[in-house]
Amino acid sequence: MKKKVIVIAVIAAAVLAIGIIAISIIAPRFNAERLPQQELFVDTVTSESAGEETTADDSDNYDTLPYYYHFMDLEEPVMFDVTGDGIEDECYNNTWGSGMVRTQLIVFDGAIDESYVLDGYNYNYIIDGVEDGRLVIIEIGPYGYGDPLVKTRGTVVFQNDGLVFVADDNTIKEDVTAIFEGAEDKKITAEDYVFEYGEHTYSINSAWQDYVNDLGYPELYEENNYGYIGTNYAGYWWALTYQMDRDIFWDFSVTLVSPSGEREGPDTVISHITLGQVPTARGIRCNDSAEALFDTYGTPDRIEYLTAFNPDLVEVIYEGPSGEIVFVVNSELVIQYTILREDKRG
Repeated sequence: MKKKVIVIAVIAAAVLAIGIIAISIIAPRFNAERLPQQELFVDTVTSESAGEETTADDSDNYDTLPYYYHFMDLEEPVMFDVTGDGIEDECYNNTWGSGMVRTQLIVFDGAIDESYVLDGYNYNYIIDGVEDGRLVIIEIGPYGYGDPLVKTRGTVVFQNDGLVFVADDNTIKEDVTAIFEGAEDKKITAEDYVFEYGEHTYSINSAWQDYVNDLGYPELYEENNYGYIGTNYAGYWWALTYQMDRDIFWDFSVTLVSPSGEREGPDTVISHITLGQVPTARGIRCNDSAEALFDTYGTPDRIEYLTAFNPDLVEVIYEGPSGEIVFVVNSELVIQYTILREDKRG
């Protein structure tokens, strides 16, 4: 019984990780939602308090309390080119919510009449002005968990039609980029989208039924709610996560989506494949150093933050004829997993 509980916990953790990967692919569309024109407000926080810790019962810091808030009219937006099109955007704060009240960052791009939102749910994102050629943002949180609230100074970057908060001490993108100085440009071929598992060979073009026909459903699949990830505008999401040795990291996972909202519906397609212990066609797997990519894959096409809420991880992305090969790298410059997917930029 104890072993079974441990196995369920391991699988649940794997499904959570796959869910984060799924969010990294679909989250930009949430961030790009258009907002109606409305009266906007800004919470009062100063840069002098950035980096300080405060507790949720500290009445002297009532502007950081999770359920007590105040507004100050923002008569004029802060103008700054967040989207990088050479035209200044209108930057606002909007404080709203019920129970978990928080302050969003809103960037309105008048050139294309589009608004972008950074909403951290349990974090506030407060505009603190423009300094040294960047928009300064103060992140406050997390709220609602009884932990000390931390104010973190940073900025926001525009990526894949979404906003990402990057703290001043977050240098992971620069650190990973430095690895590839002087690297060669090595082309990605169709063979790079192939991987082996046991006696079977799969690729990014394999049908999802091929995995079930060859391997059956994953162990404890039903007990783990059939790999359920979530449901949103794109459909019903779930994953097939395979693992031969329960004492180590999972082997690989196939993330599926059914636009009709039905698990294993007739319109089910593969969103992406995530490789853990299973190596890529060139022999790279989880826990390898990111420096191994220098000789094996060469110069990447681009390096991006994983998602708006995982800026401590970056994606090292290689483009090829069948989509993208993505290595997710942490702040210790270690590869956490690899993703095979279509180009998420469309």
